[in-house]
Amino acid sequence: MDHLTETQQRIYRETLDKVIGEGRDVRDVLPLIEGASEDLAAVADEFCAGAGEGYR
Repeated sequence: MDHLTETQQRIYRETLDKVIGEGRDVRDVLPLIEGASEDLAAVADEFCAGAGEGYR
């Protein structure tokens, strides 16, 4: 996670909090998070390599 920008780290933490706190699937939560597509792509890749392709 060290390679993520501050914004991307914030999005990652927000997403993880929702996934864990609400028992939801990351694929359902990530599209709800506000952010630039490159940030969302980086965060999706952090959860699962290659998952960010849909956000690029």
